[in-house]
Amino acid sequence: MTRPETLQINAWTGDEGADGPPGNGWDQWGRKNRFTGSDTPLAHKEADPRDFMNPEVGWGLVLPESSGTPAQKATPYDTPEPIQQLHEYRGNGPVFRYSKERHGGVGFLRRYFPDRQHEDITIVGGVQSGTEAGTIPLYLCIVGDPEEIPWSLEYQLNGLFYVGRIDLEGPALKNYVSAVCTDWADSEVDRWGTVAWAVDLGESDITHLMQSAVTDVVVDELRKDPDTADTTHYVNGADATDKSLIEALGEVAPSFVVSTSHGETRINSSATLGVPVDIRGKTLDPNAIGSDWHPDGAVWFAHACCSAGTDAALGDRYLSLLDPDSSAARVIDSLQAIPSQTAPLAKAALGAERPARAFIGQVEPTFDYTMWEYQTQQFVTEAFCRGLVKGLFGEKPQPVGMAIRRWFLHNLDKSWLEAYGKNVDPNYQVWCQLSILDRQSQVLLGDPAVGFAERAAGS
Repeated sequence: MTRPETLQINAWTGDEGADGPPGNGWDQWGRKNRFTGSDTPLAHKEADPRDFMNPEVGWGLVLPESSGTPAQKATPYDTPEPIQQLHEYRGNGPVFRYSKERHGGVGFLRRYFPDRQHEDITIVGGVQSGTEAGTIPLYLCIVGDPEEIPWSLEYQLNGLFYVGRIDLEGPALKNYVSAVCTDWADSEVDRWGTVAWAVDLGESDITHLMQSAVTDVVVDELRKDPDTADTTHYVNGADATDKSLIEALGEVAPSFVVSTSHGETRINSSATLGVPVDIRGKTLDPNAIGSDWHPDGAVWFAHACCSAGTDAALGDRYLSLLDPDSSAARVIDSLQAIPSQTAPLAKAALGAERPARAFIGQVEPTFDYTMWEYQTQQFVTEAFCRGLVKGLFGEKPQPVGMAIRRWFLHNLDKSWLEAYGKNVDPNYQVWCQLSILDRQSQVLLGDPAVGFAERAAGS
């Protein structure tokens, strides 16, 4: 792979997608060692990793630090009642506390106990999963907005754990937790119904690549399964409008949704930040979620810039990578001017009266340069997309946090790291760095332990 003439990101400027030529610092940018996290699998003995109620696997909460006593901080005493209800429903697992002042990038979690102060447990590899002292549950549910508990912690945890975030309050929080605690008992979704929606603005635009590398792959895998082959509805081409998406969702009542498009990044209203932009450049109305369509237990994977939110802490992450006068650089600069936040579409889906199970999206943009493997030119997204479908629809379905794991297993591939250390090709080094950042930016919103029931016998 050679140095590209332009880099594209999946962000919408209002008239077109954002792109730009490499900046003057391209050759040096990739040499800055920004790798974080670990590719060491978390040990969970012989327990089934799907069984989060097993004490050798475990489920736990990550909460902001509080001023309570150690005994209080060992519980979610300071959280809204629905979170306390969720904690009890999930077996009263361990509670960890995050402090901006204390953590500051250090790879550990702090757990408090009723009978003693606390213990700090490393999250950079080698730790055992579980609920006993000295272990960390495999399933971790962060509660709070990314200003309280930053995305950076979630990026780091994703390297080893099955992580989700609940950033809801009031009736929306109550709606979501009530659905979790009844396992969507009254859901009317079609278990085998799926909707795929892909915007393609032409071969010169990143959306064309996204459709080929993500949506087409997901649809191909769904159509291999006899249960979903005839119930997969693919809306693309000229039909990929905001109206057609909502209509398809309402008609199909899908259990799974995948969408690829640009994400809205014009910061004139946080109500539309990261929302998918259709074939005509029109932004999907988040208010349609819960009114024109009820998620009702669906899982939505939205591949678009800021579909999960924004991260103000990125700072100068992309400084010198892009020409500062390019539209892509201007978009990224504008995103850094707003607080870290969760995207409105995800919150609308998870907080609806009949809420979604989970929302998978991106914090910040994805680059076209990293969607191919550097040497083979194969789509690096393919293994994840196929694994996600198999995880959600397999004979023994996986919780969503586990089903997305394949993406993060490729986060720090050893062959990349070895080649990165030896290779002096600046283009390869940039590709490695951007690939890692792209993977870190994909997050799960919702409880990571939610999922679908096993197939009925004979189905």
